[in-house]
Amino acid sequence: FGCGRKASHIWKNVLDVQGENHLHVSFGIDNDRSKMGEEIMGLKIKHPSEIREWQKIYIIITTDLYGEEVSRQLEKEGLIYKQDYILYKDLSL
Repeated sequence: FGCGRKASHIWKNVLDVQGENHLHVSFGIDNDRSKMGEEIMGLKIKHPSEIREWQKIYIIITTDLYGEEVSRQLEKEGLIYKQDYILYKDLSL
């Protein structure tokens, strides 16, 4: 969740989405409607309104600036921190 510069760095250097993609990252999510349908490193960007089954995905928040806001947004969807989503800082880097 979060498809800015920080996300691009994390997707490339930590999650290796263009290589092994060992966490099976399949798309990005961003609140910015202007990014809907765009792609970063071959991954489609979706707006939260496009997500129907939040409990079926695991989310890594890749924004510093809006991390708390996104966490609150996910919790409103019934998701639980460290069970359904984490901050990128939680990854072993």
